[in-house]
Amino acid sequence: MEDEFSYLAILFSEPNFEGEKGIGVAISEKDFNINNVEGSISSIDVSSVVPLNESSSGGEVTFYDDIECAKKENIKSIKAGDSPGGSSLSQFNEFGKSVKFNDWDVLSFEIKRGCWVIFNTEGDFSGRSHIFKNEGCYPSLKGSYVYLPHPEDKRKPKIATVFCNP
Repeated sequence: MEDEFSYLAILFSEPNFEGEKGIGVAISEKDFNINNVEGSISSIDVSSVVPLNESSSGGEVTFYDDIECAKKENIKSIKAGDSPGGSSLSQFNEFGKSVKFNDWDVLSFEIKRGCWVIFNTEGDFSGRSHIFKNEGCYPSLKGSYVYLPHPEDKRKPKIATVFCNP
């Protein structure tokens, strides 16, 4: 089927796949949509994606409430197949699965087999965004673009969306 997968372009207002004004999304050549990026676009990431329920990568992203990919009290995993997917290629979350960190702080995470994750400091993706695509354990988010525990800033990820490659 023609719409089984497409390309997901994530547009960032800052260099290095970061953006303080949120992200923009463009999926497929025939259904192009850019939103939420104010001003110029400084970096872009493009990947082929499928709705997670159709993904065969077997990938997974696990979020931890301690550094070094360890669990104190909370852990959350998203696997390929956890999302219902969708038919509308313009819908960001129909090709990914989001998790909100309302009642706990994510301090580290691990990516396995062909998945990637976008963190944002606001629940509606209007804050700082950063994308991570390499497999393995990311031992600490502290001091990163999306996590700064300084008392005057208190910036931390409030949502993450996981995508898997076909």
